Amino acid sequence: MVSSMRRSWDVSMGDELSIKLTTSILSLFTRVNTMSQATYTDAHRSFLQLISARRLLTAPQVNAAYEAACAKYNVGDCGGLQQFVMAINADISPMHLVIKKSMQEDLRADKSCFVLINTLSSDVLKGLSTMSAWEESLFDRIMASIVQSEEGCIHDMDAVNMGPSLTSHKVSVSDSEAAVARMVKNRLLVKVSVDSEAAVARMVKNRLLVKVSVDSEAAVARMVKNRLLVKVSVDSEAAVARMVKNRLLVKDGEMLLLSGLVLSEQQQQLEAAYPDICVKCFMCKVITLQGYCCDECNGRVHRSCGLKLWRKARRQPYCPGCNMVWPHVSDSLGGTTEQATQ
Repeated sequence: MVSSMRRSWDVSMGDELSIKLTTSILSLFTRVNTMSQATYTDAHRSFLQLISARRLLTAPQVNAAYEAACAKYNVGDCGGLQQFVMAINADISPMHLVIKKSMQEDLRADKSCFVLINTLSSDVLKGLSTMSAWEESLFDRIMASIVQSEEGCIHDMDAVNMGPSLTSHKVSVSDSEAAVARMVKNRLLVKVSVDSEAAVARMVKNRLLVKVSVDSEAAVARMVKNRLLVKVSVDSEAAVARMVKNRLLVKDGEMLLLSGLVLSEQQQQLEAAYPDICVKCFMCKVITLQGYCCDECNGRVHRSCGLKLWRKARRQPYCPGCNMVWPHVSDSLGGTTEQATQ
């Protein structure tokens, strides 16, 4: 009898403790939820409205928008930019949206940015974008061409010419050109300027030119002798125009790259389709097409991420994955990290 009463008492005590614990957890959840709702202000809504319209903001633009929104609605710093963005993400997550930090690559450097992306797969979103079916097909081809190119970019005329070559749709050159322009305007593609030095560097890299330290006149004479160049008396401007037309040279502002928005939103799809090319930066975990690549482990790192790492480690450039030293990067940087480590 006593044993039965003790078991009954133990069960009732266990139930009571369980009820108290559950009540405490619910109370804590309610307080946290109330606090999170209280911290979501008009400043957050204003910031969300801006990034929803643009979908990509550079780091300086994000900081300026954050400070302006907090000052306008007199809400202090809202716990800092990170907490500010986290509060917005908590509110928009039911709509499968998220604000993420990304990296915008250029032919010369990388820029930190924030992007508003859809977390649903691209297959679910097919047909729901503002682009027509043929524009989506065109963008898929452009994206594939950029990813598979050695330099991570393509000439804008190459992108335009992909429109008329679509077999599933009849597209004129003018319509294709307008579509590519809209992709640039909507920040799906980035159009960058290319100076002559960068163009020559890419030709050397692709073995279209050979870079040697010799007298220029003697070098040209040997190229003419070996029939690599033809020496003729023509107007220089017309000659350059023909080189541009024949794509031996690239004019300013005519190269296209994938934006940080696309690299973040299409990250899983790109990694699945191009596992050897679309590799995430070892540091920031965003795909890099312009960054440094390791010959040993295929590890990659953005140029800006690498510089931060090597300066902090006070070392010459090395692979953060396998620790292999990268002398070719040291040469291209011209002693930048060497000065920083002294």
